[in-house]
Amino acid sequence: MASYFELATGDFFGATAGAGSEVKWMMTKGIGLQREWCLAHLLNAATEFAFGIEAKATTKNIDMTQLVEDLRRTVRIVRDVSTMGSLFESLCQLEAMDKAVRLANFQAHRFLGLTKLVQSVLDK
Repeated sequence: MASYFELATGDFFGATAGAGSEVKWMMTKGIGLQREWCLAHLLNAATEFAFGIEAKATTKNIDMTQLVEDLRRTVRIVRDVSTMGSLFESLCQLEAMDKAVRLANFQAHRFLGLTKLVQSVLDK
């Protein structure tokens, strides 16, 4: 593709790529570029490191690992419920929100999506 734009690998310093071993080899050895982290992957890795989120066997922050796991499980359960039962409707009526019968749809596949939830738990 670079040749289409009359560019050679010598015209590049680095490239953004994933962290798979074959990608690392291709970028550094095959093409000879400096491999740079994709920003989304870098932020995700930084968040996991900051919270100590690792496999339970190797975690250095067991309490935080368990807290984030519990939060993720709660978010997943709430997200997977598409229609609320009578308890949710009753709570909405108490709050004068009689039209609410569904949860808002959101993506919980990245740790960064839990920022507000984690902040509210930590504030309490």
